[in-house]
Amino acid sequence: MEENSIQPEKKSNKRGIFIFVTIIILAAITFFFLQSNQNNKDLIAKIEKKEQSDTSKNSASDTNKKLSVDYIKAVAPDADSNTKIINVSSIDTVIPPEPSFDENAGKYIKKVYLGKRINIAVTGVDARIGTNSKHADANHVISLLLDSGKVEIISIPRDTHVDAGYDDSTGLNKLTILRANRGRQAYLKEVANIAGLDKIHYYVEFGFSQAMGIIDWLGFKDAKATLQVLRSRQGLGGDDYQRQYNQGNFIKHALYNHFHKFTGMVGDVMIYGALSLVETNLTHSVMKDIVNRMNEKGFPRNMSDISQKIRPSMGIKFKVYDFNNESVVNELTKKIQNYNDYRHKKDTTFYKSKVRNVYNILNNVIAKAELDTAKRPAEVIRKLNVYFEQRAWLQIADRNQRAEVRTKIGDMMYVAYVKKKEPQKAQSIKDIIQAEIKLFEHK
Repeated sequence: MEENSIQPEKKSNKRGIFIFVTIIILAAITFFFLQSNQNNKDLIAKIEKKEQSDTSKNSASDTNKKLSVDYIKAVAPDADSNTKIINVSSIDTVIPPEPSFDENAGKYIKKVYLGKRINIAVTGVDARIGTNSKHADANHVISLLLDSGKVEIISIPRDTHVDAGYDDSTGLNKLTILRANRGRQAYLKEVANIAGLDKIHYYVEFGFSQAMGIIDWLGFKDAKATLQVLRSRQGLGGDDYQRQYNQGNFIKHALYNHFHKFTGMVGDVMIYGALSLVETNLTHSVMKDIVNRMNEKGFPRNMSDISQKIRPSMGIKFKVYDFNNESVVNELTKKIQNYNDYRHKKDTTFYKSKVRNVYNILNNVIAKAELDTAKRPAEVIRKLNVYFEQRAWLQIADRNQRAEVRTKIGDMMYVAYVKKKEPQKAQSIKDIIQAEIKLFEHK
């Protein structure tokens, strides 16, 4: 009986000790977090106070520091593409308004779109007047999401590493060289792979002359200067990644501002004209169907319907310029010119030597071809064909001179194909010329 009376008391004491210890531990933990939080607040307050003090002390020298930093950036070597720093190319030009930044274009964000998608590769080749160069300098994919009525623009730097068929020690295994060395199909397959797409359905290719014609049609007064801005790799900072982003951004604005012109009754004329300027496997019926499908979805409702990506992924901030504003393009042109002058560089957008008169160049070519018109139609075609394919006359700023040269080349090639008894090719020449004329009539 005695043992049974003592047992409950022991249990009660143990329980009391346990509760007391638990309360002590909880109190200690609570105190720790409260003290830690207070310490953080005190630390933040000290930092903010120091920053305010530093700002006050340095306010008088801000301008000198900015000039100093800008100068260092101007004369320093170009940054590697892997860095997050975008070099400022000049200290005496400020672009109004200052560009914003796109932090997401170079990031890899896995998104899976299960709807209908059409991928169109848009390639600008390094083709100066009279040359057959097929180096791919501008590489973009316009990916149309037909079910959602949205567009993705995927841009790929020209020097992206690929297997172009050379030894790695040569440094020639680049996307730009792949197009020239292994042909269009190998190039398109690689573009799809880099862009993360299953395939490229259609392609559009053009050289400098056609690019100038497109820029002219879009309404820019100085097509040559605008193309120079879009091709600049160093003058605006950011190396080839920023250049490809600039080009993609230009395409984005062009789609948003001019898509409506390809709809309705006049749209047929615009589609024929646009296809006449470039080399493509797109047909009028395919283009019309694409336009109609996108139009039915309300494209473009706003600029957010068009997104940009840079591939391979590169987590840097890309400058976003307002290519709707031609004054911005003019300021960018000045910036590039200042950069070139400072670095003693020459613009090689069109020629590797001194600037030449395109009107005179083409008239000399025409004069030589005319010697063969009577008896050697194949020779006429050989001499004129590359200029016709390039639409070289589009580099002539004066519209009357441009029309004159276009008519001469078109007529001579038409007659040459008729003499060779190739009526379909002759008619194709005439159709292309007429489509271009109508395109510019409806600018």
